[in-house]
Amino acid sequence: MIQKINSYINGGGTNELSKDKIILNAGLFVLTGLCFLYTVLFFIFEVYDAALLLGFGCVLYGTAIYLSKIGRYEFSKYLFVTFFTSYITYFVCKIPSDLGTVSFYMLAVGFSYLIDVDKKLTLYTLALTLLGFLFASFQTFILGYSLGGTFLTSLKFSLVPSSIIIMYFIIRHFKNRLDLKIQEKEEETNKLKDINKSLEHFSYIVSHDLKAPLQNINTLVQFIDKDHKDELSEEAMEIFTMISACTTRLDDLITAILEYSKSGQKATNIEKIDVANLIEDAKNLIEIPDGFRVDYSKSLPSIIGSRTQLEQVLVNLIGNAIKYHDKKTGNIQVLVNPIDKDFLKFEVSDDGPGIKDKYQNKVFEIFGSANETSRTDSTGVGLAIVKKLVEVNCGEIKLVSEYGKGSTFLFTWPSNANKVQN
Repeated sequence: MIQKINSYINGGGTNELSKDKIILNAGLFVLTGLCFLYTVLFFIFEVYDAALLLGFGCVLYGTAIYLSKIGRYEFSKYLFVTFFTSYITYFVCKIPSDLGTVSFYMLAVGFSYLIDVDKKLTLYTLALTLLGFLFASFQTFILGYSLGGTFLTSLKFSLVPSSIIIMYFIIRHFKNRLDLKIQEKEEETNKLKDINKSLEHFSYIVSHDLKAPLQNINTLVQFIDKDHKDELSEEAMEIFTMISACTTRLDDLITAILEYSKSGQKATNIEKIDVANLIEDAKNLIEIPDGFRVDYSKSLPSIIGSRTQLEQVLVNLIGNAIKYHDKKTGNIQVLVNPIDKDFLKFEVSDDGPGIKDKYQNKVFEIFGSANETSRTDSTGVGLAIVKKLVEVNCGEIKLVSEYGKGSTFLFTWPSNANKVQN
Protein backbone atom coordinates (compact mmCIF):
# COMPACT_ATOMS: atom_id res chain seq x y z
CA MET A 1 0.00 0.00 0.00
CA ILE A 2 2.79 2.39 0.97
CA GLN A 3 4.56 1.62 -2.33
CA LYS A 4 1.41 2.51 -4.28
CA ILE A 5 1.10 5.81 -2.42
CA ASN A 6 4.80 6.50 -3.01
CA SER A 7 4.44 5.80 -6.71
CA TYR A 8 1.31 7.95 -6.96
CA ILE A 9 2.75 10.96 -5.18
CA ASN A 10 6.33 10.85 -6.38
CA GLY A 11 6.03 9.23 -9.79
CA GLY A 12 8.83 6.82 -8.92
CA GLY A 13 12.10 7.74 -7.20
CA THR A 14 13.74 7.03 -3.89
CA ASN A 15 11.79 5.92 -0.84
CA GLU A 16 13.22 8.73 1.24
CA LEU A 17 11.94 11.39 -1.14
CA SER A 18 8.54 9.67 -1.35
CA LYS A 19 8.19 9.69 2.45
CA ASP A 20 8.93 13.41 2.52
CA LYS A 21 6.22 14.03 -0.04
CA ILE A 22 3.77 11.84 1.88
CA ILE A 23 4.39 13.86 5.04
CA LEU A 24 4.05 17.17 3.21
CA ASN A 25 0.88 16.15 1.43
CA ALA A 26 -0.52 14.85 4.70
CA GLY A 27 0.20 18.23 6.29
CA LEU A 28 -1.68 20.03 3.55
CA PHE A 29 -4.56 17.58 3.78
CA VAL A 30 -4.80 18.35 7.50
CA LEU A 31 -4.80 22.08 6.76
CA THR A 32 -7.47 21.66 4.12
CA GLY A 33 -9.57 19.70 6.60
CA LEU A 34 -9.11 22.42 9.23
CA CYS A 35 -10.11 25.08 6.71
CA PHE A 36 -13.24 23.11 5.90
CA LEU A 37 -14.03 22.58 9.59
CA TYR A 38 -13.62 26.26 10.43
CA THR A 39 -15.69 27.22 7.40
CA VAL A 40 -18.58 25.08 8.68
CA LEU A 41 -18.23 26.53 12.19
CA PHE A 42 -18.27 30.11 10.93
CA PHE A 43 -21.37 29.39 8.86
CA ILE A 44 -23.03 28.00 11.98
CA PHE A 45 -22.13 31.15 13.93
CA GLU A 46 -23.10 33.29 10.88
CA VAL A 47 -19.64 34.85 10.49
CA TYR A 48 -19.83 34.78 6.70
CA ASP A 49 -16.70 36.81 5.94
CA ALA A 50 -14.60 34.34 7.89
CA ALA A 51 -16.35 31.41 6.21
CA LEU A 52 -15.63 32.87 2.78
CA LEU A 53 -12.00 33.52 3.71
CA LEU A 54 -11.32 30.01 4.97
CA GLY A 55 -13.35 28.43 2.17
CA PHE A 56 -11.13 30.18 -0.35
CA GLY A 57 -8.06 28.81 1.43
CA CYS A 58 -9.56 25.34 1.38
CA VAL A 59 -10.08 25.49 -2.40
CA LEU A 60 -6.62 26.95 -2.87
CA TYR A 61 -4.85 24.15 -1.01
CA GLY A 62 -6.93 21.46 -2.66
CA THR A 63 -6.13 22.84 -6.13
CA ALA A 64 -2.41 23.04 -5.35
CA ILE A 65 -2.34 19.46 -4.08
CA TYR A 66 -4.19 18.13 -7.12
CA LEU A 67 -2.03 19.96 -9.66
CA SER A 68 1.14 18.83 -7.93
CA LYS A 69 0.02 15.21 -7.89
CA ILE A 70 -0.78 15.10 -11.60
CA GLY A 71 2.70 16.38 -12.40
CA ARG A 72 1.89 20.05 -12.95
CA TYR A 73 4.22 21.13 -10.18
CA GLU A 74 5.43 24.37 -11.79
CA PHE A 75 1.89 25.43 -12.71
CA SER A 76 0.77 24.60 -9.17
CA LYS A 77 3.48 26.82 -7.75
CA TYR A 78 2.68 29.83 -9.94
CA LEU A 79 -1.06 29.39 -9.38
CA PHE A 80 -0.48 29.38 -5.66
CA VAL A 81 1.60 32.58 -5.80
CA THR A 82 -1.11 34.27 -7.89
CA PHE A 83 -3.86 33.25 -5.46
CA PHE A 84 -1.65 34.24 -2.57
CA THR A 85 -1.35 37.80 -3.92
CA SER A 86 -5.08 38.20 -4.45
CA TYR A 87 -5.75 36.49 -1.11
CA ILE A 88 -3.80 39.11 0.84
CA THR A 89 -4.90 42.05 -1.31
CA TYR A 90 -8.62 41.36 -1.07
CA PHE A 91 -9.34 39.53 2.17
CA VAL A 92 -6.72 41.12 4.43
CA CYS A 93 -6.84 44.66 3.04
CA LYS A 94 -10.49 44.91 1.94
CA ILE A 95 -12.16 43.34 4.97
CA PRO A 96 -11.13 45.12 8.22
CA SER A 97 -11.29 42.02 10.40
CA ASP A 98 -8.85 40.21 12.66
CA LEU A 99 -8.71 37.03 10.63
CA GLY A 100 -5.10 37.49 9.45
CA THR A 101 -3.73 35.51 12.38
CA VAL A 102 -5.01 32.27 10.90
CA SER A 103 -4.76 33.03 7.18
CA PHE A 104 -1.17 34.24 7.17
CA TYR A 105 0.16 31.15 8.90
CA MET A 106 -1.80 28.91 6.56
CA LEU A 107 -0.22 30.64 3.57
CA ALA A 108 3.24 30.22 5.07
CA VAL A 109 2.63 26.47 5.33
CA GLY A 110 1.65 26.45 1.67
CA PHE A 111 4.96 27.98 0.71
CA SER A 112 6.78 25.32 2.70
CA TYR A 113 5.02 22.74 0.52
CA LEU A 114 5.86 24.39 -2.78
CA ILE A 115 9.55 25.04 -2.12
CA ASP A 116 12.22 22.34 -1.94
CA VAL A 117 10.18 19.28 -1.12
CA ASP A 118 13.29 17.15 -1.11
CA LYS A 119 15.08 19.11 1.63
CA LYS A 120 14.89 18.49 5.36
CA LEU A 121 14.57 22.23 5.82
CA THR A 122 11.10 22.03 4.28
CA LEU A 123 9.91 19.61 6.95
CA TYR A 124 11.37 21.87 9.60
CA THR A 125 9.58 24.96 8.26
CA LEU A 126 6.38 22.97 7.85
CA ALA A 127 6.52 22.00 11.52
CA LEU A 128 7.35 25.58 12.51
CA THR A 129 4.44 27.12 10.62
CA LEU A 130 2.06 24.42 11.83
CA LEU A 131 2.98 25.36 15.40
CA GLY A 132 2.38 29.00 14.53
CA PHE A 133 -0.99 28.07 13.04
CA LEU A 134 -2.06 26.20 16.17
CA PHE A 135 -0.88 29.03 18.41
CA ALA A 136 -2.76 31.61 16.33
CA SER A 137 -5.87 29.43 16.37
CA PHE A 138 -5.67 29.11 20.16
CA GLN A 139 -5.33 32.86 20.64
CA THR A 140 -8.09 33.70 18.17
CA PHE A 141 -10.72 31.09 18.95
CA ILE A 142 -10.15 30.39 22.64
CA LEU A 143 -8.67 33.52 24.20
CA GLY A 144 -9.90 36.19 21.82
CA TYR A 145 -13.34 35.07 20.71
CA SER A 146 -16.48 36.11 22.63
CA LEU A 147 -20.03 34.74 22.44
CA GLY A 148 -21.12 38.00 20.86
CA GLY A 149 -18.95 37.37 17.80
CA THR A 150 -16.30 40.00 18.58
CA PHE A 151 -12.60 39.34 17.89
CA LEU A 152 -10.29 40.74 20.55
CA THR A 153 -6.94 39.85 18.95
CA SER A 154 -5.28 42.31 16.58
CA LEU A 155 -4.08 41.85 13.02
CA LYS A 156 -0.82 43.51 14.07
CA PHE A 157 0.01 40.42 16.12
CA SER A 158 0.02 38.14 13.08
CA LEU A 159 1.15 40.55 10.37
CA VAL A 160 4.78 40.99 11.44
CA PRO A 161 5.83 37.38 12.23
CA SER A 162 3.82 35.94 9.37
CA SER A 163 5.24 38.43 6.85
CA ILE A 164 8.75 37.52 7.98
CA ILE A 165 8.03 33.82 7.44
CA ILE A 166 6.56 34.40 3.98
CA MET A 167 9.44 36.69 2.98
CA TYR A 168 11.87 34.01 4.12
CA PHE A 169 10.21 31.43 1.89
CA ILE A 170 10.27 33.80 -1.11
CA ILE A 171 13.98 34.51 -0.60
CA ARG A 172 14.59 30.80 -0.10
CA HIS A 173 12.84 30.06 -3.38
CA PHE A 174 15.06 32.37 -5.44
CA LYS A 175 18.17 31.28 -3.56
CA ASN A 176 17.39 27.66 -4.41
CA ARG A 177 17.09 28.52 -8.08
CA LEU A 178 20.41 30.39 -7.94
CA ASP A 179 22.07 27.47 -6.14
CA LEU A 180 20.74 25.12 -8.81
CA LYS A 181 22.24 27.26 -11.58
CA ILE A 182 25.58 27.38 -9.75
CA GLN A 183 25.51 23.61 -9.28
CA GLU A 184 24.81 23.10 -12.99
CA LYS A 185 27.73 25.37 -13.91
CA GLU A 186 30.03 23.51 -11.52
CA GLU A 187 28.99 20.18 -13.02
CA GLU A 188 29.67 21.49 -16.53
CA THR A 189 33.07 22.80 -15.41
CA ASN A 190 33.97 19.46 -13.83
CA LYS A 191 32.91 17.63 -16.99
CA LEU A 192 35.12 19.90 -19.10
CA LYS A 193 38.02 19.32 -16.71
CA ASP A 194 37.54 15.55 -16.98
CA ILE A 195 37.38 15.76 -20.77
CA ASN A 196 40.52 17.90 -20.82
CA LYS A 197 42.37 15.42 -18.60
CA SER A 198 41.25 12.54 -20.82
CA LEU A 199 42.47 14.34 -23.93
CA GLU A 200 45.82 15.10 -22.31
CA HIS A 201 46.17 11.47 -21.23
CA PHE A 202 45.19 10.29 -24.70
CA SER A 203 47.69 12.59 -26.42
CA TYR A 204 50.40 11.42 -24.04
CA ILE A 205 49.72 7.73 -24.73
CA VAL A 206 49.45 8.20 -28.51
CA SER A 207 52.59 10.32 -28.69
CA HIS A 208 54.52 7.89 -26.52
CA ASP A 209 53.46 4.91 -28.66
CA LEU A 210 54.39 6.74 -31.87
CA LYS A 211 57.96 7.37 -30.78
CA ALA A 212 58.93 3.68 -30.78
CA PRO A 213 58.19 2.91 -34.48
CA LEU A 214 59.60 6.30 -35.43
CA GLN A 215 62.89 5.48 -33.74
CA ASN A 216 62.93 2.15 -35.59
CA ILE A 217 62.56 3.96 -38.92
CA ASN A 218 65.35 6.35 -38.00
CA THR A 219 67.59 3.45 -36.98
CA LEU A 220 66.98 1.66 -40.30
CA VAL A 221 67.77 4.83 -42.27
CA GLN A 222 71.01 5.30 -40.34
CA PHE A 223 71.91 1.63 -40.90
CA ILE A 224 71.38 1.95 -44.67
CA ASP A 225 73.34 5.21 -44.75
CA LYS A 226 76.25 3.64 -42.88
CA ASP A 227 76.52 0.14 -44.38
CA HIS A 228 74.99 0.45 -47.87
CA LYS A 229 75.81 3.99 -48.85
CA ASP A 230 78.12 2.94 -51.68
CA GLU A 231 75.54 0.56 -53.14
CA LEU A 232 72.85 3.23 -53.59
CA SER A 233 72.54 5.87 -56.24
CA GLU A 234 72.78 9.58 -55.45
CA GLU A 235 69.02 9.96 -55.98
CA ALA A 236 68.28 7.15 -53.52
CA MET A 237 70.56 8.72 -50.93
CA GLU A 238 68.73 12.04 -51.32
CA ILE A 239 65.46 10.22 -50.63
CA PHE A 240 66.91 8.59 -47.50
CA THR A 241 68.22 12.00 -46.37
CA MET A 242 64.69 13.41 -46.77
CA ILE A 243 63.27 10.46 -44.81
CA SER A 244 65.79 11.08 -42.03
CA ALA A 245 64.92 14.79 -41.89
CA CYS A 246 61.19 14.04 -41.79
CA THR A 247 61.55 11.48 -39.01
CA THR A 248 63.67 13.91 -37.00
CA ARG A 249 61.07 16.63 -37.49
CA LEU A 250 58.27 14.24 -36.50
CA ASP A 251 60.22 13.11 -33.44
CA ASP A 252 60.63 16.74 -32.35
CA LEU A 253 56.91 17.32 -32.85
CA ILE A 254 55.94 14.25 -30.80
CA THR A 255 58.33 15.32 -28.04
CA ALA A 256 56.68 18.76 -28.02
CA ILE A 257 53.21 17.20 -27.77
CA LEU A 258 54.38 15.07 -24.84
CA GLU A 259 55.71 18.19 -23.13
CA TYR A 260 52.43 20.00 -23.79
CA SER A 261 50.36 17.16 -22.32
CA LYS A 262 52.53 17.14 -19.18
CA SER A 263 52.59 20.93 -18.79
CA GLY A 264 49.05 21.00 -17.36
CA GLN A 265 50.12 19.03 -14.29
CA LYS A 266 50.81 20.86 -11.05
CA ALA A 267 54.40 20.70 -9.92
CA THR A 268 55.35 18.66 -6.88
CA ASN A 269 58.99 19.80 -6.61
CA ILE A 270 58.36 23.06 -4.75
CA GLU A 271 61.54 24.78 -3.54
CA LYS A 272 63.09 28.14 -2.76
CA ILE A 273 64.29 29.84 -5.95
CA ASP A 274 66.78 32.65 -6.43
CA VAL A 275 65.21 34.33 -9.47
CA ALA A 276 68.46 35.95 -10.65
CA ASN A 277 70.30 32.61 -10.60
CA LEU A 278 67.38 30.95 -12.38
CA ILE A 279 67.50 33.50 -15.23
CA GLU A 280 71.25 32.91 -15.54
CA ASP A 281 70.68 29.14 -15.71
CA ALA A 282 67.99 29.67 -18.36
CA LYS A 283 70.50 31.68 -20.42
CA ASN A 284 73.02 28.86 -20.20
CA LEU A 285 70.46 26.41 -21.62
CA ILE A 286 70.05 28.56 -24.74
CA GLU A 287 72.54 28.90 -27.56
CA ILE A 288 72.96 32.68 -27.65
CA PRO A 289 74.67 33.88 -30.85
CA ASP A 290 77.36 36.54 -30.82
CA GLY A 291 75.79 39.98 -31.03
CA PHE A 292 72.83 39.14 -28.76
CA ARG A 293 72.52 40.22 -25.13
CA VAL A 294 70.17 39.10 -22.39
CA ASP A 295 70.01 41.74 -19.63
CA TYR A 296 68.42 41.40 -16.20
CA SER A 297 68.90 42.77 -12.70
CA LYS A 298 71.22 40.79 -10.45
CA SER A 299 69.32 41.84 -7.31
CA LEU A 300 66.01 40.01 -7.60
CA PRO A 301 63.86 38.47 -4.86
CA SER A 302 63.68 34.80 -4.00
CA ILE A 303 60.41 32.93 -4.41
CA ILE A 304 58.96 29.52 -3.52
CA GLY A 305 57.76 27.41 -6.42
CA SER A 306 58.67 25.01 -9.21
CA ARG A 307 62.12 25.85 -10.51
CA THR A 308 61.72 23.51 -13.47
CA GLN A 309 58.47 25.07 -14.69
CA LEU A 310 59.56 28.71 -14.34
CA GLU A 311 62.87 27.89 -16.02
CA GLN A 312 61.00 26.24 -18.91
CA VAL A 313 58.85 29.36 -19.36
CA LEU A 314 61.88 31.68 -19.47
CA VAL A 315 63.86 29.37 -21.78
CA ASN A 316 60.95 29.34 -24.25
CA LEU A 317 60.41 33.12 -24.18
CA ILE A 318 64.10 34.09 -24.35
CA GLY A 319 64.80 31.40 -26.96
CA ASN A 320 61.92 32.59 -29.16
CA ALA A 321 63.12 36.20 -28.90
CA ILE A 322 66.46 35.10 -30.34
CA LYS A 323 65.13 32.53 -32.83
CA TYR A 324 62.63 34.88 -34.47
CA HIS A 325 64.82 37.99 -34.45
CA ASP A 326 65.27 39.56 -37.88
CA LYS A 327 68.77 40.99 -37.28
CA LYS A 328 72.20 39.60 -36.48
CA THR A 329 72.33 41.62 -33.28
CA GLY A 330 69.66 42.10 -30.66
CA ASN A 331 68.88 42.88 -27.06
CA ILE A 332 66.54 40.89 -24.82
CA GLN A 333 65.58 42.33 -21.45
CA VAL A 334 64.04 40.45 -18.52
CA LEU A 335 62.31 42.58 -15.87
CA VAL A 336 60.89 41.23 -12.60
CA ASN A 337 58.73 43.37 -10.29
CA PRO A 338 56.39 42.52 -7.41
CA ILE A 339 52.68 43.21 -8.03
CA ASP A 340 51.63 42.50 -4.45
CA LYS A 341 52.66 40.16 -1.66
CA ASP A 342 51.47 37.11 -3.61
CA PHE A 343 52.62 37.63 -7.23
CA LEU A 344 55.55 38.84 -9.32
CA LYS A 345 55.31 40.26 -12.83
CA PHE A 346 57.86 39.06 -15.40
CA GLU A 347 58.48 40.96 -18.65
CA VAL A 348 60.55 39.48 -21.49
CA SER A 349 61.11 42.16 -24.15
CA ASP A 350 63.00 42.12 -27.44
CA ASP A 351 63.81 44.57 -30.23
CA GLY A 352 62.92 42.12 -33.00
CA PRO A 353 60.43 42.39 -35.87
CA GLY A 354 57.31 42.33 -33.68
CA ILE A 355 54.10 40.47 -34.46
CA LYS A 356 51.24 41.64 -36.66
CA ASP A 357 47.91 42.26 -34.94
CA LYS A 358 46.12 39.45 -36.79
CA TYR A 359 48.54 36.85 -35.41
CA GLN A 360 48.74 38.05 -31.81
CA ASN A 361 45.67 36.07 -30.69
CA LYS A 362 47.05 32.87 -32.24
CA VAL A 363 50.55 32.74 -30.77
CA PHE A 364 49.42 30.91 -27.61
CA GLU A 365 47.46 28.29 -29.55
CA ILE A 366 48.99 24.88 -30.11
CA PHE A 367 50.63 24.84 -33.56
CA GLY A 368 49.97 28.59 -33.73
CA SER A 369 52.25 30.84 -35.76
CA ALA A 370 53.33 34.48 -35.49
CA ASN A 371 53.71 34.95 -39.24
CA GLU A 372 52.61 33.69 -42.65
CA THR A 373 55.38 31.13 -43.05
CA SER A 374 56.14 28.17 -40.81
CA ARG A 375 59.70 27.32 -39.80
CA THR A 376 61.10 23.82 -39.97
CA ASP A 377 62.97 24.38 -36.69
CA SER A 378 59.77 25.20 -34.78
CA THR A 379 57.04 22.84 -33.59
CA GLY A 380 54.51 25.59 -32.83
CA VAL A 381 53.94 24.22 -29.34
CA GLY A 382 56.38 26.29 -27.25
CA LEU A 383 54.12 29.24 -26.40
CA ALA A 384 51.15 26.93 -25.82
CA ILE A 385 53.27 25.13 -23.22
CA VAL A 386 54.28 28.48 -21.70
CA LYS A 387 50.63 29.50 -21.37
CA LYS A 388 49.66 26.23 -19.68
CA LEU A 389 52.60 26.40 -17.27
CA VAL A 390 51.71 29.97 -16.28
CA GLU A 391 48.02 29.16 -15.81
CA VAL A 392 48.65 25.97 -13.82
CA ASN A 393 50.61 28.19 -11.42
CA CYS A 394 47.60 30.53 -11.07
CA GLY A 395 49.19 33.21 -13.26
CA GLU A 396 48.24 35.06 -16.44
CA ILE A 397 50.17 35.82 -19.61
CA LYS A 398 49.69 38.31 -22.42
CA LEU A 399 51.53 39.68 -25.44
CA VAL A 400 52.18 43.35 -26.20
CA SER A 401 53.67 43.86 -29.65
CA GLU A 402 53.91 46.47 -32.38
CA TYR A 403 54.91 45.22 -35.79
CA GLY A 404 58.42 46.44 -36.62
CA LYS A 405 59.21 47.52 -33.04
CA GLY A 406 59.59 44.33 -31.05
CA SER A 407 57.50 42.31 -28.60
CA THR A 408 57.00 42.00 -24.85
CA PHE A 409 55.60 38.94 -23.11
CA LEU A 410 54.20 39.73 -19.66
CA PHE A 411 53.24 37.03 -17.18
CA THR A 412 52.53 36.77 -13.48
CA TRP A 413 54.00 34.12 -11.21
CA PRO A 414 53.26 33.37 -7.55
CA SER A 415 55.88 34.36 -4.98
CA ASN A 416 54.77 31.41 -2.84
CA ALA A 417 53.27 28.49 -4.77
CA ASN A 418 52.18 26.69 -1.60
CA LYS A 419 50.12 29.66 -0.46
CA VAL A 420 48.44 30.30 -3.83
CA GLN A 421 47.60 26.66 -4.62
CA ASN A 422 46.14 26.07 -1.17
